[in-house]
Amino acid sequence: MRCAFISDVHSNFEALAAVVKEIDRLGIKKIFSAGDIIGYGPDPGSCIDLFRRRGIVSVLGNHDAFVAEGMDRLNYNYIAFTALGLNCFMLSADDKAYISGLKRSESIDDLLLVHARPPDDLKNYVWSVHDIFDLVPGMDKRVYIIGHTHSPVMFKVERSAAGYVGMSQSYSRSNLVFESGNTKITRYVSGEVKLEPGCRYVFNPGSVGQPRDGDPRASFGVLADDSFEIRRVKYNIGRTVKVMEDKGYPEFLHSRLFKGR
Repeated sequence: MRCAFISDVHSNFEALAAVVKEIDRLGIKKIFSAGDIIGYGPDPGSCIDLFRRRGIVSVLGNHDAFVAEGMDRLNYNYIAFTALGLNCFMLSADDKAYISGLKRSESIDDLLLVHARPPDDLKNYVWSVHDIFDLVPGMDKRVYIIGHTHSPVMFKVERSAAGYVGMSQSYSRSNLVFESGNTKITRYVSGEVKLEPGCRYVFNPGSVGQPRDGDPRASFGVLADDSFEIRRVKYNIGRTVKVMEDKGYPEFLHSRLFKGR
C-alpha cells in the first residue's frame, strides 16, 4: 500500500491544498506529516482543519512546540518568532488543543516518523551523510521519515560484514556515496529510491509550505512497498503572498517563496 509523507507545511494552505489534491489524484489514501504544521505562513487554522478532516497523522515540529510545549523564544530567530506570534493570534482554542496533542515521534510498524533527528529531537538538523553515519548505531527501524531542513533528500544505509576499504567519498550528478568501516551511505536528492533487503533508509520529503532547495514547488514523498519517491507540485504562490501581505507578515517571508530559498 502506498502512503504519502509531507512535512513543514508552515501554515501555507495554498501549497497544502495543492499537495493533497495531487495525492488524491495518485489514489493514495493515507497521509503522514513530519511536523511543523504552523509557523511562517498566513493560514494556520485552515491547515489544521484540513489535517483534521483528512485524518493526517502528524508528529510535533519545533514551530508546533512553541504552542504545545512553550518552547523558549530564544530557539527561534526574530522573523520566525514574529510569524509564530501572528500564527498564535489566529489559532482557536481547538487548534491549540490539536497541536498540543501531537507526539514527538510516531512508530508505524518498521518506520519511525520524527520532525528533526531520530529518535525524537525537534531542533537538530540531519543534512549530510556524516549526520546519517552518526545515527547508524541506533537505527533499529528499516525506514525513518524526517523533515525540518525544508530540502528533500534520501539516504540508503548498507552494512557489510566484510567491511569497506578505508574511508572514501564519490560523487555523481545527484548522488554522493560515503564508505567507512562496515557502513556505506548513499545520498539521493531527487527521483526514486528502490528499497532493498537488509538496508535502512532515511527519507526527508522536503517542505510543502516553504521549500529551501531552490525549487519553489511544494514537495512531498510517496512510500510504496519497494520504493520512495520525491514529487513536486506547483501551487499559487501569489495567492499565499497576497494573504501574507494583507496580514502584515515580514517581506522576507513571502518573497522567499518565489525563490524556493
